[in-house]
Amino acid sequence: MPNRVIKDSLRTSKTINALTDFQFRLWVHLIVSADDYGRGFADPELVKNLAFPRRKRVTESDIGKALSELAGMGCISLYEVDGESYFYFPRWSDHQRIQTKVSKFPAPPTSVIINGDSPSSTVSHGDSPLEARSENT
Repeated sequence: MPNRVIKDSLRTSKTINALTDFQFRLWVHLIVSADDYGRGFADPELVKNLAFPRRKRVTESDIGKALSELAGMGCISLYEVDGESYFYFPRWSDHQRIQTKVSKFPAPPTSVIINGDSPSSTVSHGDSPLEARSENT
């Protein structure tokens, strides 16, 4: 996995500052476990084992609830493909450099719409966010 960037703008983000401590920790763990397209498993059992393997008091129920809350706040989006649960970060390419051409996880269904954009439009395939923005303006 490539290194991930967490920008200092999170200090003043109303959405991020509205998160509970547990939601914030889970959100950060999702960032570092996401593939290069900002996607990953959202099955609470898998997330527990990936994000909190040594935290015995953290339960799959806690994680399932927090995933739903993060999705409700727009921090992540949840989707299913072939009965498996996944997440993706709707604005991933605004904050991360995408270096690979193929995701490790299936794309969200095209019926999932975030802020009027299809999920595939959040990926710029190698352009940095700065390069992608200057091409769009």
